[in-house]
Amino acid sequence: MTKHTTHSPELPENFEDINALRRDASREASNIREVFWRKSFPVDPVKIALALGAEVYEAQLGSDIFGALLQDSDLSMRIYIDKDQPASRYRFSAAHELGHYVDRSRRLEVLSRDIDRRSNKKPDFNTNEGKREIWANEFAAELLMPQEEIRQQRENGNTSPIRLAKLFNVSLPAMNYRLRVLDSLEEAA
Repeated sequence: MTKHTTHSPELPENFEDINALRRDASREASNIREVFWRKSFPVDPVKIALALGAEVYEAQLGSDIFGALLQDSDLSMRIYIDKDQPASRYRFSAAHELGHYVDRSRRLEVLSRDIDRRSNKKPDFNTNEGKREIWANEFAAELLMPQEEIRQQRENGNTSPIRLAKLFNVSLPAMNYRLRVLDSLEEAA
């Protein structure tokens, strides 16, 4: 009797199911957090990015850009974060760009840049770029607001999105969205 093993696709654009893509991004974020962040919450994505070897810069990127990842070669990637964001949004932008960094680190090809604009519409799962954006968003959400920690907080009676947002130092809209996604994943399971 042969034993069949399944292996998840390594690149976001290879996923045909959004929940499988989210699970892959969450798994990567959990692994990164466990290795590079053994401290309490909130998680500092900039320190993790630096520990992974990324160059991280704070800059004025204009009124429409949250962050960017520029890649000159397979060894050189630079993360730029717009310094004019609220602190909680800044951290999410840094974690999102770190997600792109981790995604690109799994690739053989060089992609020149990712620029994340404030004006961008919701990412479209039906496009490769959309899948990469959703993957980076899920990576950032799991890095900053781990599913397991949210579950423990809820079991301990901390169900207030406001208190959870403060614990993880994220914006209330980010926390509310995270809770909706986690609830939908639990319903799908």
